[in-house]
Amino acid sequence: MFDGAELRVASLAQQRARARAALAAQVTALYYRRRAAQLEALWHPPDTVEAQVQQELALEELTAQLDELTGGWWSARDP
Repeated sequence: MFDGAELRVASLAQQRARARAALAAQVTALYYRRRAAQLEALWHPPDTVEAQVQQELALEELTAQLDELTGGWWSARDP
């Protein structure tokens, strides 16, 4: 016997898998952008207080985005 609900369940599973893959790709991209910002700050320290604040703000923004996408996991682990 065929049940139409099986197709809906399979479709939902595929949608969830695609959403998880897209989220993983987004988190990975943000992680490496954040890591690059950290390395930039380390290798090329800012010359002014204003540049330092801007650099720190950019890093905080990336951190906040990672934290949001990971449901608070990022801030809980305190990278």
